[in-house]
Amino acid sequence: MTMPALLRYASLAAALSAPLLCAAQEYEDWTVQCDNVNHCEAVGYGPDRETARWLAVQLVRDAGPGTAVRARIVLAEDGPAKPVDLTLTLDRHPPATFRANQPLPRAAAQVLLDRMIDGREGQASDGQQQWPLPLAGMKAALLRMDVLQGRIGTPGALVRRGSRAESSVPPAPAMPVLRAVQPAKRINDRVIEAALLAEIGPPQEEWIDRHDLYRLSNGRLLFLFESSRGPTASFYEAWLANGRPPYRPRRLELPTNGLPADVLVNADFDGQVLASYSGRTLADCGHATRWLWTGEKFELLAMSHADHCRGMLDLIDHRKWVGRKVP
Repeated sequence: MTMPALLRYASLAAALSAPLLCAAQEYEDWTVQCDNVNHCEAVGYGPDRETARWLAVQLVRDAGPGTAVRARIVLAEDGPAKPVDLTLTLDRHPPATFRANQPLPRAAAQVLLDRMIDGREGQASDGQQQWPLPLAGMKAALLRMDVLQGRIGTPGALVRRGSRAESSVPPAPAMPVLRAVQPAKRINDRVIEAALLAEIGPPQEEWIDRHDLYRLSNGRLLFLFESSRGPTASFYEAWLANGRPPYRPRRLELPTNGLPADVLVNADFDGQVLASYSGRTLADCGHATRWLWTGEKFELLAMSHADHCRGMLDLIDHRKWVGRKVP
């Protein structure tokens, strides 16, 4: 592909990046994810093995000209992640030591990138255990990141650098601004709760005696109730109702940016922000979603959803959406 064609492709990809923000792309060992402000994250996972620890390499870059790549070597294990010194050997390069589970200094991140991007064989070791470095698909993944951020042919590109002015890189799209309103008040009223449950109509034998009722800023009611419970999670339904009889509750439809949200998991509401969290088992990579009550509806405030994590719970964000709450 010629350079003019690459530039046209990069510009088109940047213009079309918004509809793709929820689509994580896989390239062998690597996954690339960008959000609504074109903040991109590339993660390379080591192989699935029956070991006490798992390795990944995480690269994060904000949109816009001149932004730095933030790098981190993730070493996951049962329990909290700890800083660990790892020695990396890659092809014929001299060994280099990096601190895992902490952001790498900019110079160290650049060394890591330069060695890995065309690397053929490498490993990391803490002196007791060794892990193969995730090299397969890395170059394609970083090229994808360059394309989505409009960097092809610029000095700051990760893969296909050129002489195109760095200032030509598109700026980050504007972050949505959501205005909060007066916090909702929690209500303890068993009569209203019973009336709402009667209208919603779940079989009484399936009820779990955990209900939360709030009066929102516009006078309407938000009713959260636990509909079922598993070994590691509680599942909730959220309903909006009139502030007085007839209540006429209706299932709350929450914006999810295209992802399914039939139920809320481990739901929480602080009077302004409704949250759903999951990801406490090795079979579930997890998600974290927050919606802000803006006076008439709940609007998407933040979403992270790891499509792939290989057991690295709470260590890889895969941010899909971000907004700014004011005031």
